[in-house]
Amino acid sequence: MNTLEILDSVLEQEIAAEKRYALQINSIRKAFVIRKIINDIRKEEIQHARKIIEKIKQINPDFNFTLSESEIETRYEGKDSLKQIKEFLELDIKRERQAYKSYLNFSSQVSEQEIKVMLIHFIEDEKQHEQKILNLIDNLERLE
Repeated sequence: MNTLEILDSVLEQEIAAEKRYALQINSIRKAFVIRKIINDIRKEEIQHARKIIEKIKQINPDFNFTLSESEIETRYEGKDSLKQIKEFLELDIKRERQAYKSYLNFSSQVSEQEIKVMLIHFIEDEKQHEQKILNLIDNLERLE
């Protein structure tokens, strides 16, 4: 894969993560702490996507892409299912692990040092996301 293909792939993963987290936030009604933590992770995924878009535009000035963030609902009525929240979080762990393994592989393929460093920072962020989610699952299991 060339650098643009790698950046394209990373951008796709970050956008998919942002959309997945937004969907989860919209499905969680009253677990405000979980909503906040997931939203914080979602915001970091958005920052990653913006950085990637900048890099792509540096390489290809004709690249024209506008990042549209998913809408987050503010409805709080209803009851949360701890089982559903736990399923969301387990999926998130899998996706975060896939992302950092993928980024590690990509970082070994790119020759541009600046992009390699960016991917390594993303790997660190994805591992932090995983740890935050593991902590949420641990706390949920205590409630069961």
